[in-house]
Amino acid sequence: MARPPHAHPLARWSLPLAVGLLVAGSLLPLRWLGWARWFSEQTFVIAAPIAHPITRGVDLIVPASRPSPERTERERTLRDELERARVRLLQSDQRIGELESLVEQLSRGTLLHPDVEVSQLPRSVVGEAGEMLVVRTGTHEGVYRGAVVTAQSVHLVGRVADADTRTSRVLPITARGSMRLLGVVVVDDETGRRASCVLEPVGDGTLVGEVSPPPDGRAEEIQIGQTVRLFDEQWPRHAQMLVIGEVVRVEPSADQPLRRRITVQPRINPRRAGEVIIRLPIGGGG
Repeated sequence: MARPPHAHPLARWSLPLAVGLLVAGSLLPLRWLGWARWFSEQTFVIAAPIAHPITRGVDLIVPASRPSPERTERERTLRDELERARVRLLQSDQRIGELESLVEQLSRGTLLHPDVEVSQLPRSVVGEAGEMLVVRTGTHEGVYRGAVVTAQSVHLVGRVADADTRTSRVLPITARGSMRLLGVVVVDDETGRRASCVLEPVGDGTLVGEVSPPPDGRAEEIQIGQTVRLFDEQWPRHAQMLVIGEVVRVEPSADQPLRRRITVQPRINPRRAGEVIIRLPIGGGG
């Protein structure tokens, strides 16, 4: 085909050049294309006045559906009711779990000494008075001075030092003013082998004392992590074998080479217990 008269020699290459420039521009970093924003702004200036009347016309022909205020308020009320019901359901599930846990704890406390009938009274700790814990219960529920206090039914917390009608003061076993304890370190849970120990509170939340090796064993058998239980005639029979804590440190005894000096820490810190269980023997079984 003959080239049109007066056509520029580069006219036939204009389209390939334009395509090539577009491809090259698409490969450039964005920070190099800031100059192209001017062209888009000019396009928006031209298109905006045209687009606005078109949009208004479409809205007149097909109006956008808007919910009535009554419908919006009703939906909001239903959503609030649903959320309140969901909260009540979650709270009920949590309370059921707490009650199931409490039943399990009380069952463990009853099985500890099945021959001694004990009433277990779960009550909240409402504060502290010096070294003592203040518990929300008192003589009106049968609490008396010297009653044994536990956490989760099996962990020894202390004894009631004083009680009035509505509140009781409990002296924890870790308080400096608490008396020393006689106990046993359980060396082997399966065989029941144990070693006797004497523990005294030192005021930092632990009890320290010396432990004798088992009658048929060695002092090296006393190890960190072993359970320490109460075995003290100065405490009621139903309190025997309650958990004092676990061994967290073992050292050689300075005076007796065949003994070990141990540090025992309660598994439940008495000062952080939000609830305690007071053991009250029935019929003088204590």
